[in-house]
Amino acid sequence: MPTNIINKNNQYICEVRMKDKHYKPTKSRIVHQLHRIKVILALAILIFFSTIESAIAHHPMDGKTPSNLWEGFLSGVGHPVIGIDHLAFVVAVGLIAVGIPNGISIIASFLATVILGTGIHLLSIDLPLTEIAIALSVLVFGTMLALKQKLSVQFLSIFAAIAGIFHGYAYGEAIIGAEMTP
Repeated sequence: MPTNIINKNNQYICEVRMKDKHYKPTKSRIVHQLHRIKVILALAILIFFSTIESAIAHHPMDGKTPSNLWEGFLSGVGHPVIGIDHLAFVVAVGLIAVGIPNGISIIASFLATVILGTGIHLLSIDLPLTEIAIALSVLVFGTMLALKQKLSVQFLSIFAAIAGIFHGYAYGEAIIGAEMTP
């Protein structure tokens, strides 16, 4: 079939659709446009977060190193609560896990790797781009909550585990320099 006939047919279909008030774009076209918007948004977010400086870790003791068991406990509990980014992620992980069968594995993988991340920091091993990874984890889990995405438990557990390492590393900021007792 010659291409000019195909082009005329496509042009005719487009003209008819433009005149038809009840024409609705197909679902695949809408999905494609949403995908394009998501990619542009993700790139804008990455550019934004790559231009900011590292944040000073949140600390319930005003930057003072914990010196006893009680201060160490308050520091450990306070950092995830005072830091809105950590609190938002913990709440998002909990809300996502509640709506999924076997969601406890998501929480368990997050908690286990939070401890690992804190240990990595206490061993003086540096993780690059910690604050960016934390911000991205909050955005991804928040987006999944907003869009009500249903993903597999394995994928969510792996993502929560990766995020847990970075969150735990940041939690370790609150206890660097403290004795082992706190």
